[in-house]
Amino acid sequence: PVQLRNVSNRGITFTATVAYTENRGSWVQLATANGSLASGASFDLGIGVRPAGLSPGVYSATVNIRFSPDNLTQAVNLLLVVGSGERSATGPVGSREREITAN
Repeated sequence: PVQLRNVSNRGITFTATVAYTENRGSWVQLATANGSLASGASFDLGIGVRPAGLSPGVYSATVNIRFSPDNLTQAVNLLLVVGSGERSATGPVGSREREITAN
């Protein structure tokens, strides 16, 4: 997951969208596309993959998270490698957590 944390002294809202680098299918799955964070609150934004039906290759996408009322945007770049074997990758994209702080 990507952790969103509001360190400001007021509430904020967020909207997450996915932009694909190449037009080869919608393989990113967002658990939540929008929400709100009270001052001091945090939220784990779940990001997963749906590799079923994808041809072998390298796929890239960006999750853009827009925070309001400040209209700030943070980008999380994703990379998925689909092999030619019978096994396919599933689960969260990447193995590292990333914290995004909204001021």
